[in-house]
Amino acid sequence: MPILIAEVGLMHYGCEAVLNAILERVPRRTGGCWLKLQCHTGQTVAPGPHPLYPSVDRAAWYAQTDLADASLARIVACARHYAIPIGWSCFSAEAVARVARWEPDFWKIPSGEVTTLELRRAVRAAANGRPILVSNGLGGDLDIASDATGEIAMLCTSSYPCNPDHVGLSVPMPRGPWGISDHTSDGIAGIAASVLGASYVERHICLARGMPGPDSSVAMPVSTVAKYMATLDRAARCVVPEGRAEWLRSAEAAGMRKAFVP
Repeated sequence: MPILIAEVGLMHYGCEAVLNAILERVPRRTGGCWLKLQCHTGQTVAPGPHPLYPSVDRAAWYAQTDLADASLARIVACARHYAIPIGWSCFSAEAVARVARWEPDFWKIPSGEVTTLELRRAVRAAANGRPILVSNGLGGDLDIASDATGEIAMLCTSSYPCNPDHVGLSVPMPRGPWGISDHTSDGIAGIAASVLGASYVERHICLARGMPGPDSSVAMPVSTVAKYMATLDRAARCVVPEGRAEWLRSAEAAGMRKAFVP
């Protein structure tokens, strides 16, 4: 079964209570669901409307949704108590330095920053052997991750919502673990990727459907996460190599199998 990266992003609105409510509803102690936040500290942002949320200024949105360190420390402690791995997408080396104190269980290089070498070096130095996911949404093919540094390529189309025709699961996949950052509105790309052997499926989540924000068109309510994880598991099991052979052996043992007559 692929690991589900449940990205809250900034859909907590800078409110610890909202983020805590999401955290309390995420499936616990299974190891199959990881929670991801964003940190924009130190990111240079041009003034103007957010491209996915034109009603707000982009810089103002990042400032408004920036949780205080004390709040983040409590959220991390809560996640660890529930045995839910927690990680960050960082958008600057300064952001990496800020969140490194909480020793994230994993890191994500966002698609718009794959060519920012200073950021990637900072994440590699801070990761200490923990997984680093690298999104290729704006960075070309899936050769953006480095096997030497343990990075994991994430197929991504930076469109919200993403047309299934634009997902691109037909591209050659890496030999090692890979994943998908699914921006379709219904999560169909993640299900298809699980059939193809994806180790990670990332989807945006929110507290409830219809909540405002730049990710609202692709975010699934946290109440549906467990059902989606079960669907990923069932889809992945459809390609278990020995699955059908095992069934045929049991059918033959039960006298059910018939010889094929052309």
